[in-house]
Amino acid sequence: MNKKQKPKDLLTRDGNIAILFVNTASAKRQSLESYTGLISWALEAGLLTELESDRLTAAANASPATAEAVFRDAEKLRQHLETIFRHGARKRAAPEDDIQAINNRLVALYNRRSLSFAHGTYRCVLENRGELESVLWPILLATDKLLTGKGYQKLVECADEECRLLLLSQRERRWCSRRCSHRNASRRHYRAVQKPRKEEIKRRSARLAPTV
Repeated sequence: MNKKQKPKDLLTRDGNIAILFVNTASAKRQSLESYTGLISWALEAGLLTELESDRLTAAANASPATAEAVFRDAEKLRQHLETIFRHGARKRAAPEDDIQAINNRLVALYNRRSLSFAHGTYRCVLENRGELESVLWPILLATDKLLTGKGYQKLVECADEECRLLLLSQRERRWCSRRCSHRNASRRHYRAVQKPRKEEIKRRSARLAPTV
């Protein structure tokens, strides 16, 4: 995993912003250590505009306790999503508690929807008054789309045993990055060639060693 890559670049690789959010729990990717860190990540991922980012940052500075509470809730959301996604990647049903936690958030989110008429047509919009938790709404929407669509069947973990980031499989793709793919190729080569060769040398050395 290339540490210099930004969320917006990685989104095309992972295929869903909810997956990208879960993968921030890995030390190999950008970690989220505070509400402002969450805002910075969301801005880089394209979830927020510069104006929205500035407004939320200002609101967080004005209400640090609320911002901290939202950030802790974001961590809980990420934990629930990771559990659900990893069960999906392993073709297992997720624990009911995690499903219910996401259901509760989706119900609260969709209760904010209202019809709006513009440009000759109606559409559903989310009422947003600048709430600090609004940074999480795109993640919840992406989660709904992933879990109820065909993408859920494509959820896999990176085949690299040292990585295990989540991604959507495409054809024969099994790794989240070329780095992981190359590392696995080197590991397979070592196990198939180098390790047996070293073991053979060790056995020969043992046979040739003088007996006491």
